[in-house]
Amino acid sequence: MDYMDVTRSLINVAQGLEPADMVITGGRVFNVFTGEVLDGFSVGIKKKRIAYVGKDPKNAVGKETEVIDVDG
Repeated sequence: MDYMDVTRSLINVAQGLEPADMVITGGRVFNVFTGEVLDGFSVGIKKKRIAYVGKDPKNAVGKETEVIDVDG
């Protein structure tokens, strides 16, 4: 898979058009720009890269998506 295919796949996950390989839910995300720690966020990973960060990952989860809940 070349660079453009990976980029297109990451964009598709971010837009909810393609499932992520893994979604980590219920975690804390550190915003390096504001210094804030944000609770209850999810991170979608595709091709070993972060493709999604947000509160509602339902569009990033498919049949083959590994979902890891890190709440608590």
